[in-house]
Amino acid sequence: MRSKIISMSNTWHFYAILVALIGLSLVSLWYLAVLFIYLIYLFKIRFLKLRLLILIVIYLMLLSFLYLYLPIPNNNELKGFVINIKQYDNYQALTIQNGIKKYLVYYYGEDSVYIGYKATFNGTFKELDYSEYSIYLKSQGIYNTMSSRSASFSQGFSVYAIKGKLLEFYDKRLDDKSFLYLKSLVFAQNEFDTEIKDAISNLGISYLFCISGFHVSLIAGILEKVLSKLTKNSFVKDIVIILFLIFYSFLCNFSYGIVRATLMYIITKINFYKQFNLTKLDICSIAFLLIVIINPMALYSLSLRLSFIVTFFIIIGSSIINDKNKIMGSYKMAIMAFIVSAPLVISVANKVNLLTMIISPIILILFSVIILPSTYALLILPGLWIILSKMYKVFELLILKLDSISFFVIRFPTLTPIMIILYYGLIIFLFIKIETKAFKLKHILYFIGLCLLLINYNKIIPYDRVIMLDVGQGDSILISKAFNKGNILIDSYNNLDRLDELGINRIDTLIITHSDNDHIDTAKDVIDKYKVNCLISSAFDDSSEIKELKKLVLKSYEVKHEDSKIIADIKLEFLGPVIKNTEMNNNSLVFKATINKTTILFTGDMEKEEEELIFSKRLAVDVLKVPHHGSNSSLSEAFMNNCKFDNAIISVGKNNQFGHPNKETLVKLKDANIYRTDEVGNIYINVFSNKYRFEINKDKNTIIILKNAFKKIASNV
Repeated sequence: MRSKIISMSNTWHFYAILVALIGLSLVSLWYLAVLFIYLIYLFKIRFLKLRLLILIVIYLMLLSFLYLYLPIPNNNELKGFVINIKQYDNYQALTIQNGIKKYLVYYYGEDSVYIGYKATFNGTFKELDYSEYSIYLKSQGIYNTMSSRSASFSQGFSVYAIKGKLLEFYDKRLDDKSFLYLKSLVFAQNEFDTEIKDAISNLGISYLFCISGFHVSLIAGILEKVLSKLTKNSFVKDIVIILFLIFYSFLCNFSYGIVRATLMYIITKINFYKQFNLTKLDICSIAFLLIVIINPMALYSLSLRLSFIVTFFIIIGSSIINDKNKIMGSYKMAIMAFIVSAPLVISVANKVNLLTMIISPIILILFSVIILPSTYALLILPGLWIILSKMYKVFELLILKLDSISFFVIRFPTLTPIMIILYYGLIIFLFIKIETKAFKLKHILYFIGLCLLLINYNKIIPYDRVIMLDVGQGDSILISKAFNKGNILIDSYNNLDRLDELGINRIDTLIITHSDNDHIDTAKDVIDKYKVNCLISSAFDDSSEIKELKKLVLKSYEVKHEDSKIIADIKLEFLGPVIKNTEMNNNSLVFKATINKTTILFTGDMEKEEEELIFSKRLAVDVLKVPHHGSNSSLSEAFMNNCKFDNAIISVGKNNQFGHPNKETLVKLKDANIYRTDEVGNIYINVFSNKYRFEINKDKNTIIILKNAFKKIASNV
């Protein structure tokens, strides 16, 4: 038996990569292609037998789909322990542990709730879907969500109750700043304010503020020294440390960082005592496989991927990092961590800060030598908060100051799976060249060239695009010319992150259809960030908000019925407003945009009164932007009789309080192809010289494709 185990030494990473690709292929067809190539490679080196491969695939697929299609409970009651609390203005988001399952409860009651309380909720369960947020919850092991206004709480004994009592104890003895650091760095309750979180993320040092291998090494080191004074038996010391780390994992709600580090510590000790000859790469890979077996959806956790990718590359690149000079070794490690984590950092912030490569080792030393040990010291000497609170404030000022240096910041659009595959493919290629001592200057140029391509992705898109941004219950539509020759933004609500994701670095003209908040809310921010020069607004909209915006731009135009403009070769023909109306929605700009040979009708929030003034003559367009988020106050008989269109796009928030789009409206649109942001996210219309094409789910999500295919088959049957 032992010889078989030894024969598998330094091979577990093959299984880990296989499992990772199987999981990623469920959300992107691009990874399915990589998985196919990888399987060919494994068969070529005779690593896998067909029967074993089939069993692995079936097992993982079943586990993954169990998590993806988990049914909601058939009752309205939920019991469990409160293990995490987030406070909001009118509700609390409570994470509830029920056996091995977790649930997220949106609790609207007024009871005071504490970690460790036993709770019984009455409410309504909601099944998680395929949205980004739902996938995130599932990756954290949360099965379903519940909305509740009725609950009962009682104190009970559990590990979580111990955590609650500890937090309560230190809350009374520490000031707010010290307690914040204790909660975040010791108990994995990250509650830093948004400004600090953004700065930490922008500087690429988030890993320091997540309990992970670094923290576990410190804890194990401290325990090792303490236990050495009590016993000389190494086995006893290791057992005590392992039991404490497992207990500590409970206290930290099994966050992936500490689970990975704890598992690696345990496997390392087993490897030492049993002499399995496992390498560091084996140990890392086995820890990954164990986590994924427990929760297959962990594959979609950004923190888990970041933790393992950085650890994986540091292990395989140890020969590159190792240096007699410890400071130089730290810098090499920081640079490697920066390079291999860049795609994941970009997925959060759409930018990287090259300053990270310079400051990361310095921050690491400050954090590891001063900040973290001092925070652990608070557990024993709470009175230290008088000194440490000031130190934390100085540390935060340093972080914010470094983050304010924008010279080194490079912005990226959100990377697609194919971009990520190309990036890591090139990184692995460079590693091989370095290991085989075949690395040359041209290989650096390859890497720089790929980075420049990713940064300037918008400049190489050879066709025009109209993108209805998924901004929730509001409007924001971007018209982007080929090769980034010009950008027009129509309305501005909750759109800054979406524009960042697209890698937009300029907006030439801002059109505000009318000054309702859900169309103008972020307009000032957009003008400031993108230095917008031109504003177009309704001639009959004299609101204070529009007046303020006009002061911020060089040129502004007020337009109405029968006016026209040509911007970046796009013809805008304004059909309305015709007259000034007391109802703001009926002062909305209504215009036909002709992009090459494609016509799109933009309608703001026009209602039936405005429609009857505008649509007395027949008008045919390719695409209709449905007015007022699909409300039944629009699409009058006059409009439906005189306006012909093949496709309809609707900007609407998921589960919005207004019930948009209205069922009556959807019935009126039954002859058109309907695309809704609450169902598909961003809606892309790619406009070519003499045709156009809709593109949704750009990442080619395999699960959604399968779901739609099954729907189609079922409807035909």
